[in-house]
Amino acid sequence: MFGYQDANNYSFASLNKLNNQDTSGIFRVQGGVATDLADITTAIAVNTTYAVRVARTGSTVKVYLGGQQVASASGVGTGSGKVGFGSRNDAGTFDDLVVTVNEAAPPPVGNTVQVSTASQLSVALANAAPGDRIVLASGTYSGHFGSTKSGTASAHIVLEGGAGAILHGGSRSGANHNLIDGVTVRDMGEEGVHFRAFSSDNTLQNSTVYDVGLLTPDYGEAVYLGSAKSNWGAYSGGQPDRSDGNKVLDNHLGPGVTAEAIGVKEGTAGGEIRGNFFEATGLSGANSADSWIDVKGNSYLIAGKTGVNPGGTSALLDGFQTHVAVSGWGDYNVFEDNEADVEASGYGFRIQTSGSQGTATHNAVTCRGARAPSPRCDRRP
Repeated sequence: MFGYQDANNYSFASLNKLNNQDTSGIFRVQGGVATDLADITTAIAVNTTYAVRVARTGSTVKVYLGGQQVASASGVGTGSGKVGFGSRNDAGTFDDLVVTVNEAAPPPVGNTVQVSTASQLSVALANAAPGDRIVLASGTYSGHFGSTKSGTASAHIVLEGGAGAILHGGSRSGANHNLIDGVTVRDMGEEGVHFRAFSSDNTLQNSTVYDVGLLTPDYGEAVYLGSAKSNWGAYSGGQPDRSDGNKVLDNHLGPGVTAEAIGVKEGTAGGEIRGNFFEATGLSGANSADSWIDVKGNSYLIAGKTGVNPGGTSALLDGFQTHVAVSGWGDYNVFEDNEADVEASGYGFRIQTSGSQGTATHNAVTCRGARAPSPRCDRRP
């Protein structure tokens, strides 16, 4: 339930084991009368645990079951209200309700560009201006879709699509204030989405990235923030690549991600990584890729995430890691309210406090649960 005003005015998403169109879908209640806005055709089973996510942007709502979108509807209203969950006529158990506020696109001040082909997308990205909104039709877009165009704090450049809008790769170089919302990225030779070369204050949200690193497993991160020190000469004039303040929110990363789901590089700071779902199946272990996330930057908030290892892949060692790759970096990061179902020999959280490049003593970890052979919430130098 969301947008609750009173007992007669609210919206809700409902799941049913019978897949009944009157009880399984997205509904809006106005004046006590319920309207079915979209049917959810995926039935649920008894005695089964599901991860359910409801994402609302403006008046549009998308419902995800186990990380996969199962319904989308417009017309739920844009007002604020209370949220909650419950059951009707059947018993159910709920836990771990997490509410986050994602990056919202400011009111349109530029052009809305509808695209349906790869060439149209390339042109739209090349000509994008602050406030523009690029809307992807369902379909597969093959090519390298990089952009150097920046929005502003009050007028983002928005790239959005539904689950049927599939990109074969994308990056931002020197681009700021971009919002990527609700796209699918797959079948990439290396990383899926990359913010680098002083790309700051960008957001990737409500998206799915899988089957990346197909040609070079060493560089098969789903999301890559900044540049490794070895690449500062190529992308940032030999100085730290200050791709700062980027956000990765409510995405499904995996399976088939050969390196870390998210790689946070030395030289970056002040980002937020929240509400994501990581799946380890397909992790290669190449180039020390042995965790869902590896943080080498400073002052990141990593929160509300769930990581799973359903196949028990031995390439996964730890759930979440920090490393001191360059002295002065890999510090002041906060991990909170994350769940790590590691099913491997390592730790839920491996926090490096010292190494050949220096020390880091200000990282903090609190966790909802870290299930591994080790204790629940481990730190290790």
